[in-house]
Amino acid sequence: LRGWNLLAPVSVIVNLVATPLLAVILGSALLLPLAVLEPVAALLGWWFGAVLGLFDLVVQWAARLPGGHFYLPSPATWWAIAFYVALLLLAVAHRLKNGRVLAPIALGVVFALMPLGMSPSKSSHSTLTMLDVRQGACAVLETEDGSVAVFDCGSQARPHVGSWTIAPYLLSRGHRRGDVLCLSHADADHINGAAQLVERVRVRELWISEDFESSLQGREALAWL
Repeated sequence: LRGWNLLAPVSVIVNLVATPLLAVILGSALLLPLAVLEPVAALLGWWFGAVLGLFDLVVQWAARLPGGHFYLPSPATWWAIAFYVALLLLAVAHRLKNGRVLAPIALGVVFALMPLGMSPSKSSHSTLTMLDVRQGACAVLETEDGSVAVFDCGSQARPHVGSWTIAPYLLSRGHRRGDVLCLSHADADHINGAAQLVERVRVRELWISEDFESSLQGREALAWL
C-alpha cells in the first residue's frame, strides 16, 4: 500500500494466469539467438506479440473487474511495521510455542486496526499546498476539521497528473475522499487530470465557474465527471 496506495485482491487470480505466461515468455527467450535467421525472427516476433497480447488482455480484464482493486490511503508507519512483524510471526509460527495460534491472531488485530492506521493526518491549522504539476495548476486546501478541497486539476506537461501526482498526494495524507473539487475554467491544463482523480478519490461536491459549460471541452469534462 505504501507508495502505490493500491490493494488488488484480483491479483491472486491474475497471478495464476500470469505466472505460467511469464514462464512461457522466459522459456521462449532461449530461442532469441536464432533470431539472426529472418524466418525465425519473424516467427518469434509473432509468438512474443501473441503471448504479450494475451498477458495484456488478462491485465485489462482484471483492471475492469468490479471490486478487483481499491485505492487506499498510505498506512501510518506504525501500522506498516506492525503488519510486517505479524507476517514474520506467521512465517516462524511453527518454531514458536503457541505460534500457530498467536500469529494469525496478531495478523487479524493488525488488519482490524487498518482504519485507524489510515486515518487522515491531523493538523492544528489549515494548510494550502501548491502541487508541482509543471505547466498546469493544482492546489490542495486542508482545514483544521479534516475537510479537503482541490482547486484545479490539470497539466500540459504531465498527461497522468491526476493519477500520478494529485491522487497519490491526497492518499498519502490519508484522504480517501475530497469534500470539494473546484475547476476554475475548462482549459486542459486546469482540468485534464480530474477524471483520473475522481476514479481514485471520491469527491462530494464539484464546483465550476459560470462559463465552464460554454466550451466543448468543459461539457466533455462534465460528462466524464
